[in-house]
Amino acid sequence: MTIRGGANLQSGIVVGNLPENVYNLRNERSLLPNDVPQAFVAAWAYDLPVGSGHRLGGRNPFARALLGGWTASATQRYQAGTPLQIYTSNNNLLLSNTVQRPNIVAGQNLQTGIGIGSFNPATDRRITPDAFSAPLPFTFDNAAPTYWSLRNFPVLQEDVALTKHISLGDRWKLELYGQSFNVANRHRFTVLVTDFSSASFGKQGGSSVGRYVQLGAKIRF
Repeated sequence: MTIRGGANLQSGIVVGNLPENVYNLRNERSLLPNDVPQAFVAAWAYDLPVGSGHRLGGRNPFARALLGGWTASATQRYQAGTPLQIYTSNNNLLLSNTVQRPNIVAGQNLQTGIGIGSFNPATDRRITPDAFSAPLPFTFDNAAPTYWSLRNFPVLQEDVALTKHISLGDRWKLELYGQSFNVANRHRFTVLVTDFSSASFGKQGGSSVGRYVQLGAKIRF
């Protein structure tokens, strides 16, 4: 796809709305910043087979009231990260272009290859600094807006809920529920610094929300 600038959806950086070099539009052809090549999303709910109408606890009033009416549900999302858009804030072209990118150094891996499980946000970088170099003054660079191999960290998240349904007559119903978002407490590093001119180039500037739990009740009538 052809991209002429836009915003990195996971870093919040706007890299421009115009091509860097209108005489070399071939160099502007790359993936859109919201490209997600693989994604798996599942949402499910399961009524626990206990209580009224079931073999387990159906005959015992106490067990029926305590163990019946429970529903377990979850939403699971696993997807690849979106492409990173590399740029340099030291725009030395002195033209009407709103963005300039660094040069690509041949033979270098754009991404360091450090997985999210072993990534140390204090010292590690997602992007390989040696894979880029600053363009000479008044010269265009050779980097494309995005690359297939240079992406944000993947999204791995599970949200679960447990709900208790209580009948209060023919009309009124009470729901007691507990919900846990990001139940596995997976930390995903976000807001990666993509400005080649920054000393923090390739490092993370934020992280996803950790596990949190909420309890609540609803009355339906």
